[in-house]
Amino acid sequence: MVSNADSNEGDAAASRPQRVGGGSDRWSAHVTAGVGSQIRIWRRRRKLTTQKLSDLTAALGQRVPPTVLTNLEHRRRDYISIAEIMLVSAALNIPPVLLIAPIGQVEEIDILPSISISPWRARGWLMGALPLRSTDFDLADWNDSTTAIKLYDSHRLLSRSFQETARRLKELDDDKMDVFPGRQWPEESLSQRTAFRSALLSQLATYLEHLRTLRRRIEEIGLVPPELPADIETELSGPLHERHTDF
Repeated sequence: MVSNADSNEGDAAASRPQRVGGGSDRWSAHVTAGVGSQIRIWRRRRKLTTQKLSDLTAALGQRVPPTVLTNLEHRRRDYISIAEIMLVSAALNIPPVLLIAPIGQVEEIDILPSISISPWRARGWLMGALPLRSTDFDLADWNDSTTAIKLYDSHRLLSRSFQETARRLKELDDDKMDVFPGRQWPEESLSQRTAFRSALLSQLATYLEHLRTLRRRIEEIGLVPPELPADIETELSGPLHERHTDF
């Protein structure tokens, strides 16, 4: 009698897509073996059995059978789908990139059949931060393809800077800013406090204007702007001075 797990494995093998390169597919199998090794390392680190890890993937919406996990870990399966990588990574609570680029565990990985680089650089390429300078590398194409990543990264940094500055302003208004440890601003320093508060308000206004400009730029090139944190969305809907009135 064939179990559901075995049946799933068999069905997956039967529908296995053709892999690039032809021949022995040694590189493809080598990459899969590396992923399987990382699954085993992280599964043991999380103190999970293959059955428990399989159950966790099922709870995420689609089961990766225990037989598949075992075969991957023991190099008896020479392919793995992107969907399986995402499911297993989520179940293990790790970034998917670590299954492919095990940072700090090996000096180099074969990121392509003809290219070996450090896991750190591989991670950079997979995340769009570092180009992979292959023989056909084209900088213009790379810059074009990473435009959205750069714009979203800039948006995240601007949002974070705004929130940090807003936090400092609130601490100042609540007399909790640790400028004079253990006591409030002395009377002779109130003018400095006022100037400092004005500088914070100016910073907030600058961040908001940069965010507006950036979001317009994102829309102009046909992309969907990132979701805004509630506090920033509120500030963008009206003038800053209406919400941070000087005393």
